[in-house]
Amino acid sequence: NQVFSNAKSNDFKVMISGQGADELFLGYDRYTYLNKKLHYKHFVFFNQKINKFFNSFRFRMSPELRKHFSDRVLINNTHNKSFKDFQKDEIFKYQLPQLLYYEDQNSMANSIESRLPFLDYRLVEFAVNLPFNQKVYKGETKYILKVLARKIFGDEFVNRKKLGFNFDFNLYNDKNPKEKQIEMLKSNDFTRELLEMFDIKNIKNNDWLFWRFVSYYNAITKDNND
Repeated sequence: NQVFSNAKSNDFKVMISGQGADELFLGYDRYTYLNKKLHYKHFVFFNQKINKFFNSFRFRMSPELRKHFSDRVLINNTHNKSFKDFQKDEIFKYQLPQLLYYEDQNSMANSIESRLPFLDYRLVEFAVNLPFNQKVYKGETKYILKVLARKIFGDEFVNRKKLGFNFDFNLYNDKNPKEKQIEMLKSNDFTRELLEMFDIKNIKNNDWLFWRFVSYYNAITKDNND
């Protein structure tokens, strides 16, 4: 949101975003893991790992909480029969739609038009149908995209370290003490039930996990208010 806010303060009306490149050309680290550990033609693989985690606690859920998760498709519990099917789910059902939702919310909140050239339908069709080894080759993700970028911009551009937008947990937690946030989470039936399934000490000591709980709480309470 801060990026769009700064753009607005500098009178920008349109911004070009790279959303979709990682999903189309397999840029995330987990794709490298899949390439190393499992052959891409094996069935189900990554989804089995997700399901195994979910199933470790799903049957301890109340029927209401289980239905709540199912209704919101928060858990990817499909059984893909190829890597191509898996990638399509990432693009059309799970990973990318969430990111596009955040992009749309943040850009519109600042009256910025966000354009997404990687999501031109022709490029999406091209990328999905590319052979796996043209997207991940010898452990290098987004391979074909990097080959093209090297020709245009050179090695230094392609090899530069990507810097994400890191969240300052210390600053956030100073302003929002965890004990107070835990009380907030306990005020909702669903998040309270989830908290009871985990060791509260592990949640408090893991900022990323704790943030997931808070984000989930904010999402479902917003849904109720809407």
